[in-house]
Amino acid sequence: DTSSAPTGVPLTSLPAPKSAVPEAIAAYRAFQQSFRDADWSSAMRALETAVDRDPAMGAAHLRLAFLHSLEAFEEGRVRTSFHAAVRNRGGLDEHDMALLDALEPYLQREPSDPKESEQRLESLRARWPADAEIAYILGSVRYDRGDMGGALDAFTSASGIDPAFAQALSSKGGCLAYLGRFDEARATLDRVLRLSPTATEALWYQAQIHEQEGRCADEEATVRAWLARDPDDNFAYTWLANALAAEGKPADTVRTALEQKWVRVDADSRAKREPVDLANVDILMGDFASAERRLHDLEKLLA
Repeated sequence: DTSSAPTGVPLTSLPAPKSAVPEAIAAYRAFQQSFRDADWSSAMRALETAVDRDPAMGAAHLRLAFLHSLEAFEEGRVRTSFHAAVRNRGGLDEHDMALLDALEPYLQREPSDPKESEQRLESLRARWPADAEIAYILGSVRYDRGDMGGALDAFTSASGIDPAFAQALSSKGGCLAYLGRFDEARATLDRVLRLSPTATEALWYQAQIHEQEGRCADEEATVRAWLARDPDDNFAYTWLANALAAEGKPADTVRTALEQKWVRVDADSRAKREPVDLANVDILMGDFASAERRLHDLEKLLA
């Protein structure tokens, strides 16, 4: 029950990192609140602001590496951010030093060793059983390993520790969806949206459920509700394009949605994503030769 009193340490109760830059501390505090509220893109932007204002803030680099790790296309940024966290580890407190050590096998090793990180995070949970963030990160590593049952247990624990932890509750709803428990998933995700007026991740999971069930108009409506909460979330425009394409809307309508995505990412990301998106539209329209040309051009760019 989200109305019950917290039984542990919410993310927002953890101490702020050491910094001589007040703007960086304020941005880090904004990240903590946004992440707790399941407002994914705002949390990411706040962390980027924190490390921009204070490049020596290891705690922000550490969380930035972790958030990038949950976005499949950001592997290079994961390593860069984690390396910055290691380089600035002198400013980390005991809690974050332990978290840095626990995440090292997952975020820095080649190849990545999520199983070793899971074991280290389980040790941290035994050490700090009332820490909602550690329980959440453990759930995320299990999720990445494909252990949906184990991830569900950890996310349930995190939301039990902190009943206002909308992000943990949202991830719990996602696990339930991936386990095929759609009714429970929908009920959980609806709780997230009632709990946090800025939550967006729950709407992403809801859009995925609609897509799996072939309810394309509902998917579009859900994505538009997502964009009403955060019109600058570039990821949402990918899902809007998916929904429009599935509804059989004209290619120009689909491209317009994608253009809204491209203008909201940096130039390097746009150069990589735009050809893939346009190739997908070409494939949808049956123009395989154009799709192939775009992908060959991208291949040359990446080389």
